[in-house]
Amino acid sequence: MLDSFKKPMKIAILDESFLEEGHLERLRTLGEVDVYHATVNEEEAVERLNGVNIAIADYYVTPLTANLFSQTKGLSLVCLNSIGFEGVDIVAARERGISVANAPGFCVQSVAEHTFALMLALSRKV
Repeated sequence: MLDSFKKPMKIAILDESFLEEGHLERLRTLGEVDVYHATVNEEEAVERLNGVNIAIADYYVTPLTANLFSQTKGLSLVCLNSIGFEGVDIVAARERGISVANAPGFCVQSVAEHTFALMLALSRKV
C-alpha cells in the first residue's frame, strides 16, 4: 500500500554517455529519465540536477565539484561513464551522502591495444 505513495525516481544523463536505446529503456523502468546531449558548465549541471536522484555524468565535460554538490537537492548517486574519479570531489559527495560509482571495465581492451601500438611505434622509432 505504501509503495503507491512513493515518488518516481528521477534520473538525469548529463552528457549523452554513448547509451543506446536499450540502455535507456532499462533506465526508464526505474523512473523518469532526462537525457541532455551536452552539459557544458556547472550552472547548467546544477539546474539539471536539482530534484534528481541519480546522475550519469562525464566529469571530463562537467567537473563534479563541492560547489555543484552543495547546490543540488535530492541527489543520492552519481554514476560516471568512465573508470577514473579525478574530476569528482569525492569528499564533498560523501559529506552530502552522495554515492559515486564508476565503470571499472570500460575500455580495458582499447587501453591494452593502445599500449601495444605505442610499444611498436617506439621499437620502430615511428
